[in-house]
Amino acid sequence: MTKKRFNRNLSLIFCLASQFFNCVAISVPSPFLPRETELHGLSSLTTGIMLGIVDFENCLFSFMWNKIAVRIGMRNVLKIGNLITSLSTALFASVHFIPHAQSTTFVMAGLAIRFLLGIGSSACWTSSLTIAGSLFLEESVWVLSILAALGGVGMVSGPAIGSALFTVGGFWLVFVVCGGVMCVSCITMFIWLPNSDKGNDAISKKDQSQDVPYGKILCNPRTLIGLIVGMFSASCWTCIDPILEPQLRTEYGLTEDKTALVFLLLSGTFFVSSPIVGRFVGKPYCMDSIFVVIIGLGIAVGSFLLAGPCPLFKIEKLELWMLLVCLSILGLTNSLIYVPAQDLTFNISNLELPENVDRTLVRGFLSSCWVTFYSFGFGIGMVFSGSVAQYTGWAWTMTSYAGGCVLFIVIVSIVKVREILLLGVCKPKYETLNSS
Repeated sequence: MTKKRFNRNLSLIFCLASQFFNCVAISVPSPFLPRETELHGLSSLTTGIMLGIVDFENCLFSFMWNKIAVRIGMRNVLKIGNLITSLSTALFASVHFIPHAQSTTFVMAGLAIRFLLGIGSSACWTSSLTIAGSLFLEESVWVLSILAALGGVGMVSGPAIGSALFTVGGFWLVFVVCGGVMCVSCITMFIWLPNSDKGNDAISKKDQSQDVPYGKILCNPRTLIGLIVGMFSASCWTCIDPILEPQLRTEYGLTEDKTALVFLLLSGTFFVSSPIVGRFVGKPYCMDSIFVVIIGLGIAVGSFLLAGPCPLFKIEKLELWMLLVCLSILGLTNSLIYVPAQDLTFNISNLELPENVDRTLVRGFLSSCWVTFYSFGFGIGMVFSGSVAQYTGWAWTMTSYAGGCVLFIVIVSIVKVREILLLGVCKPKYETLNSS
């Protein structure tokens, strides 16, 4: 193995580790933060704000880190993001020692630390996507799908790891241990993360012969539809989070540990199927990514309608095994939506940019756009499903998402028909992201 290839693989490992630990840091407080807020005399709204502020910040700060990367380089952004994330995770243990009577202090401290975590999280997301996509141009879709899968593992592992540590030593031990492990990983990254092949991946404005045409990038139909579909994919992924546990508990009598296994099943299907889909999407022998999105949305329509089941079907209740099958299919279909949406977004060869536009800056901008759209969909999915379920119940909530899938099938189909009419061929003649 050559030194260049070794450095490239080592950089990918650090990107994967960053994605995993970042998602663990975001999700680890979710099982026991509600209890801590109740002890301080606060409502569940406080818990929701503390947990959701990170996704909101990803929408705000990803573009800021992309601008900073112009000066210091994406690899330094990755290091700084991991440093902030690890320190803020360990620091969150301090809120446990705030007296229960000082509820205002608890809220201010908790929000401040989670706010700091959100700043680091946005840096990790943006830099890891940009670096991984730039290192493996011929396998970008597959590499990004692995990043997504590992992020999903981190989101699932966070509550599980936190619950185990909470049983051993309580609230403070969870964040001290997780933050400590992340600090060790961060120190390792500072020491061994290879420099870019150019020695420094920071790019100053004066070195650019032409500015990045941000408006042209965002107005490209395939890029825009990729971002919007990615946002809807995130919404579909999180829509069941606030409503699945009450449904399984009231309708099927499942305990919390069994409900956790159901969530693990849903995440597991996405974790397994996402890299497989990434191996095929964007390849010359694979159909256009827009068609893959349409297929994924079509399967999702049936899964959502059956998972309800739709009240129009006059079916009172599904058997538990049928519901589990529907949820597993939803995990599979999410990979059929998420992965091709990334291919549509990060396919810079389709943008027809001038040769003197720096591709690293373009990928950094697209990464910021992706993080912003995906984080917004991540948050809006929980808010929308929770609001609809409060007034209509589980069945109509699932039916509403089936309707959303139908709407997106129409939108994506219109984009494809437009391409056919403009180009006069059934398949657009563009160089795919994964072509050599």
